[in-house]
Amino acid sequence: MVIVELNGGLGNQMFQYAAGRSLAAHLGVPLKMDTHTLLDRSNPDKTFVFRDYDLSIWQLTHEDFASNQDYYAVVGESRVPLSFWEKVQHKWRKNVLGIDYAARIYNEPHFHFDTTFFDKKAPIYLKGYWQSVKYFAPIVTELRKEFTFKTTLPTNCLALAAKIQSTQSICLNVRRGDFINNQAASTVLGFAGLDYLYQSVNYIIERVSSPEIFIFSDDLDWCRANIQLPFPMTFVTEEYAGEKYEHKLQLMAMCKYFAIPNSTYSWWAAWLADYPEKIVVVPRRWFAKEGMSTDDMHPADWVRL
Repeated sequence: MVIVELNGGLGNQMFQYAAGRSLAAHLGVPLKMDTHTLLDRSNPDKTFVFRDYDLSIWQLTHEDFASNQDYYAVVGESRVPLSFWEKVQHKWRKNVLGIDYAARIYNEPHFHFDTTFFDKKAPIYLKGYWQSVKYFAPIVTELRKEFTFKTTLPTNCLALAAKIQSTQSICLNVRRGDFINNQAASTVLGFAGLDYLYQSVNYIIERVSSPEIFIFSDDLDWCRANIQLPFPMTFVTEEYAGEKYEHKLQLMAMCKYFAIPNSTYSWWAAWLADYPEKIVVVPRRWFAKEGMSTDDMHPADWVRL
């Protein structure tokens, strides 16, 4: 069995599922997702951004969840009180059978791809973010089928979808929100900056005739006040979002070209897009924090500025 810990928003959960699904397929064992950390609301830190389980928007073939019994069987710890006989059994497995439960917890050692990933043995518990295309490269075809939206776009999105699909559409995603207002997020990631936004869009504009720009953002007021481009711009408002922002993600993925910030949500929108001549521009520096390599994060044909 492979258990993968889920935490963070939709984009992070997609990377975690993809890595877990890939390793489980490689080992020929079941995959289960652990949502305990994701759904735990006991964190007293008021700056912490709580998330929900969001992978339900996809047609996953392995949407199985780890029970406490699964967690206990793999890592030798329990989140609920154990009976006397369960404690005895645990000691016997550890002391007599020599099971090293700690060795079954695979903490992501660094941000870039770990070349020992596919050498791991089951049972194993994956704990990390796993943000590299190399973790799920062996199952790309299967993963694209699974990352298919369960629901079609509602009526209010259809006109916008048609406009995106019929034009030389550039998805310009502007992530501010917690990257500005949350100290932890701003320290590690931080807002990509207005200069990068212009550089990334201009790179595409120089290569595309008659572009139309569709701006997706968690801070449209800032975008309206600060972004000025000599091409048609559409600001995609919250009425197009969807309960789990799945409609907005689907609209983004319909675009032909992408100027995205350091956001896993928009990363997946660009990855899901199937326009054969798509251009994707990403920040060369993904993190504000020094010392974190992102060389393995993006497909080789994406442009880093």
